[in-house]
Amino acid sequence: MLPRWRGSYGRTFCAALACLALASGPLALRAEPDATDVPVTAETLDNGLRVVIVENHEAPVVETAIWYRFGANQERPGKTGLAHALAHMMYEGTPGLSAAGLDDVISRLGAKATATTSNDYTAYRFVLPADKLELALRI
Repeated sequence: MLPRWRGSYGRTFCAALACLALASGPLALRAEPDATDVPVTAETLDNGLRVVIVENHEAPVVETAIWYRFGANQERPGKTGLAHALAHMMYEGTPGLSAAGLDDVISRLGAKATATTSNDYTAYRFVLPADKLELALRI
């Protein structure tokens, strides 16, 4: 099943939109799109990476997410906490972007960066202005 981009981001966006509506007067809000309104494209690259693109032009933001099939269930007895530690590594930067540089990019763009660990996966997400998609993919 492909993601429908609901959950905490959807609730946060709806709450932010409601606040905007109260602050700026009436807004024409549309009902949540059904599955036929949201184009989904999926492809598996030669290296096994599955890329899923879900287009929804309701807001001028883009979310990038990378999901690893490694969570608490894949850990070994006596060697637990690795998935959670990997989630924290997101904030340590990359060879081309230090942790401070990542913090700077996030704050300057008003972006949101999160990492999540569950029993089955570890995920990293960025939500930022739509015109900064290439930057998010590089990071």
